[in-house]
Amino acid sequence: MQQINFLRLQQEKIRQRAQRTLYLQLTSFSILIIYGLVVIGVFSYYFVLGREKSLLEGKIETARSGIKQEISIETKQTYLKNKVTSLTNILESSRNHQIIVQGILSLLTQGVEIKNFSVSSPTDMVFSGKAINFSSLQNFMDNLKKGELAEGLTVKSARIESVTLDKDGGYGFSIRLSLSGVNNG
Repeated sequence: MQQINFLRLQQEKIRQRAQRTLYLQLTSFSILIIYGLVVIGVFSYYFVLGREKSLLEGKIETARSGIKQEISIETKQTYLKNKVTSLTNILESSRNHQIIVQGILSLLTQGVEIKNFSVSSPTDMVFSGKAINFSSLQNFMDNLKKGELAEGLTVKSARIESVTLDKDGGYGFSIRLSLSGVNNG
């Protein structure tokens, strides 16, 4: 005898529905897992970028402080370079003045002394002094007019600006010199 199963069709539909439900559940679960992995990947990438950003900011801050130190050093170096240049010019000027004074002193005749000395420019100067008599002053002026103060340094013009007779018979004088061959440093 053959059995008739009226539920077979129903069972087949239930079994297919169960398979579809299982397939949908597995597909949904797989999609959910993939979505979760993508979210975890995005957050991981976000944290990696944040870490790299903080490392780069640290490097930038280190470089910035290094640059500030070098700017400070460069500023000091420029300041010192300018000071050294100024001092070199002052020393050169002092050396030139010393050569000029030594040259003038080498031309002094007996009975003449220099009391004061001032430089108005590298080529012009005024000095004052005292002579015991007029002929000593005249001899000194002759030496100045024909003299070479130092190698390459000559008197271009020597002009008496003032002469005064002292109580003791000496002559006070003031002479302006113009020089040629002066090294301006």
